[in-house]
Amino acid sequence: MVDYSTCPVKWISDKGWEDILKLATDFPEVFGDLPNNIEKNIDIWKAWYDLEAPEEVDTPNGYTQKMNPFQVATV
Repeated sequence: MVDYSTCPVKWISDKGWEDILKLATDFPEVFGDLPNNIEKNIDIWKAWYDLEAPEEVDTPNGYTQKMNPFQVATV
């Protein structure tokens, strides 16, 4: 298993990375691969992160389609 204890990018805060890891652990059916997906697609996720209103567009790599309405509303 890959060690994700350290965030692979500087633009995600330590708390933000902890939250991503918690999502991956608590909801593996939807977010289990999220840390790996971010690491493998840094440019795509950074572009989404840098949007003025990322909550108004789909998340990268099909995550919006994987989420239920509650999960979409809380992203």
